[in-house]
Amino acid sequence: MRAFLCATPLIDALTIDWRTFDENDKLTDSKDCPTAQVPVLYLRNDPSAIVETFAIAETLAELGGLQWPDASTQRSTARSLCLEFQSNSSALRKAVPMDLSMNAQRLDPHPDLIFWTERLNQLLKQSNGEFLFGDLSIADAWFSPVVARAVRCDLIKSMELQQYLESLRTTQGWIQWMKHVGDAGHDYVS
Repeated sequence: MRAFLCATPLIDALTIDWRTFDENDKLTDSKDCPTAQVPVLYLRNDPSAIVETFAIAETLAELGGLQWPDASTQRSTARSLCLEFQSNSSALRKAVPMDLSMNAQRLDPHPDLIFWTERLNQLLKQSNGEFLFGDLSIADAWFSPVVARAVRCDLIKSMELQQYLESLRTTQGWIQWMKHVGDAGHDYVS
């Protein structure tokens, strides 16, 4: 989901190839995925794979996809926050698989999800706009799966988080993602 949201301004065609994962979160069919993990980005006329969501987001930003916040201090904070989450999110991702379907089973909130939801709420209170750093940025794409998990665990309680969720849901990226995953038929981890 994160890479897709970062790419949305650039996408002219898309195929989502749903694959299954083993007990170590590696793809059981890793054809075209050198690390046996997703996402993987291939650019036209370039056979090399770009792996890791952060590298994909940076590459897409260079090509005109979602950008980091404009102000250098916000940009540094956003990058730091995204990498902090990436390096500390594996337990959360296993405990609360992402499922955006309307009939998703409600789950008990994981302590890491509570922590990150509160952290996002504080950022939103300081924001000068409807998104984490004012305008829609890579940071919002990065934390969209966290917000989706918070919905599943009934943690969207504050006015700030409710407004943020509504703002995310009206972005072209979220709308397009929902069109593509609406018929997935299974939980998917993002």
